Amino acid sequence: MEMNEIHYMSQVHCANGVRQMNDFLDTREREADTRATGGGRRARARAARIEAYLDAAMELIDRDGFEAFTVARLAAQMDVAVGALYRYFPSKDALLLALQRRELGRLAREFDALLAGLERQFVERRVEPGTAALARVVALADSYRELARRNPTRFGLLTRVLSTTRIVLRDPEAQQVVDAAAPIWRLVAACFERASESGALQPGDPVTRTLTIWAGLQGVLQLRKLERLEAPGLEVDRLGRELIDALLGGWGAGPEQIAAARSLFEQARVPAEPPGEREGFEISSQPSEGGN
Repeated sequence: MEMNEIHYMSQVHCANGVRQMNDFLDTREREADTRATGGGRRARARAARIEAYLDAAMELIDRDGFEAFTVARLAAQMDVAVGALYRYFPSKDALLLALQRRELGRLAREFDALLAGLERQFVERRVEPGTAALARVVALADSYRELARRNPTRFGLLTRVLSTTRIVLRDPEAQQVVDAAAPIWRLVAACFERASESGALQPGDPVTRTLTIWAGLQGVLQLRKLERLEAPGLEVDRLGRELIDALLGGWGAGPEQIAAARSLFEQARVPAEPPGEREGFEISSQPSEGGN
């Protein structure tokens, strides 16, 4: 994925435009799948079988962890021969790559739905454009941060390539992960562009800001495994919020603006459910009382 393409797409409207981008990407992927499989009933049956294998693999990983996961255990779980799985996935890494790409696609759709819900709230409540623009960025960053707490298995899968200094995928496979993450980066970059246009942030490269805030959150969220130990100040949720606020402040947002944007996002959200019971990032369909 060329950086110029990301720059171009960052100009698109943050909610409706991003949805159009994802529709285009989905269409392109469906066309590629059709060319690869020939389409028709056999292709649908194969796709359904792959989804069933990926669902079962996710259950095993969630229950036993990444290290304990093997193709043989998945075959036993599905009551099929190991050779049957290799017809769909030539290796364990190929299977994990398919899982990772699927989860990145899901995250992109969840973020898109999150922004669409916020957009409705902003219209209904007549939110000032600068605050709304900053709230979009805060919503995406905070939601990604919360994903690590709410579903650590899923977060671990999404960040598998980045959580170790060891190269775990060959370049062609790693490029597939980058390509799968690109729609998410473009979506965030579009929101940064909107925030700059509204005056909530100073002018700046939206792609650089997207990658900076994402890389910073990755580093902070890797610390969650250490929270079980006694380490003064090691509160990952607080550190994550402070990182987001510090970056936005450095890019021109005032403390009051950031607080107002986060408050707006929090007011719009559906009350949080227990971890593991909700995968998406839902927004209430009704404006909160006392809103602007």
